[in-house]
Amino acid sequence: MKGCCRVMAEFLAPVWMMMATGLARAGGLVILLILGRHFSAGLLAPYFNALIMAGVGVTIIQAGCGPLLVRLAQTAQHRILLMLLGLRLILAGMVIVILAPMLPLATWPVLLMPICAALAPDWLMTARLQFSRLTLLAAIAQLAGIVMAVFAVGSDSVNGLVWCAPIISLVACLGAGCFAVSNHPLPVPKLAPLPARTIMTLVVMTLLAGLLPNLDIALLAGKLSSADHTALMMAHRLVLLASALFAGIASALFAQKSVGWRRDIWLLLPGVLIALPMLILPDMVIRVIYQNPVAGLAELLRIASLWPLLTGFVLRQILVWQENPGGLWPAIAALLLFVGGAVVLALMPEWTAQTVLIAMTVKLGFLAALLSLVGRFSVMQRQMA
Repeated sequence: MKGCCRVMAEFLAPVWMMMATGLARAGGLVILLILGRHFSAGLLAPYFNALIMAGVGVTIIQAGCGPLLVRLAQTAQHRILLMLLGLRLILAGMVIVILAPMLPLATWPVLLMPICAALAPDWLMTARLQFSRLTLLAAIAQLAGIVMAVFAVGSDSVNGLVWCAPIISLVACLGAGCFAVSNHPLPVPKLAPLPARTIMTLVVMTLLAGLLPNLDIALLAGKLSSADHTALMMAHRLVLLASALFAGIASALFAQKSVGWRRDIWLLLPGVLIALPMLILPDMVIRVIYQNPVAGLAELLRIASLWPLLTGFVLRQILVWQENPGGLWPAIAALLLFVGGAVVLALMPEWTAQTVLIAMTVKLGFLAALLSLVGRFSVMQRQMA
């Protein structure tokens, strides 16, 4: 009986991360509903674009550090852990210096997000498998964002609008710090130290996972007309909601070192459940979120409906490879393919919102196929040996 309960508890552990991510996405959805039904698309699009740029910066800061910090805490490799924390602060400063001239002055509050990402010790709670505290932290942070959104609408304040996301990051960072230093009943699990090659693979694979939803948009959105840019930002915001859900699930599966059918169910089934409404009922999804959607948004959602499915599959392959001794070169090849493909696409002169989403989906599908083929080739090699 105890063994059955333990297995069930381990299987349902991602539910806490889904709840944390669900609360974060629900809070984000509520904020989007509050803001989307008050502010015009012309005000929302620059704000969403600034969030994408800040999101790329946060990804750079956390390049491999999230899962890697979790595993280093579990393996008690404290010296490397402290070096990574220092590196995150240096990267945060560099990101702010680079992004500040690229963003309108009114959106500068989003530059607080990289600093908060560098300082937040939420990885320590993940290492302790304290997923319930992460859920509580998500609820508190999203409540702060909702309060700010209500203030922005009530006062018709553009400054309040741009502070909605940064205030969430700030509250989450401070809350994570309080939880990290408080008494905790669960010790950090003790695992064998990571070899240098595995650390490098973790960094590369996590960077790849973080860049998936943002890199193409950040490079290609500036090539669109004003109308296409606005439509793409609104569609991409929904894609980010799905990506964040997968990130929470993958984080729990990684901390638990989950393998096999349990990992596959948690990564592939949500993709199906998210993709179906986007494909079959895009107009209903749009009406729920936006009061005044731009023309062509439903078609964009249909095009993007494959994204959740492909994202779940790519994240499955990343979890398989990121602690595999032979995973470094496949990880580097996949990252170079993804980044190089984005750069090549950015060199092409003419884009529409539809072609940007099609290119993103095709490239993600190619990446999924590449990682799958590499995995099958590796299995065949082991069988032949």
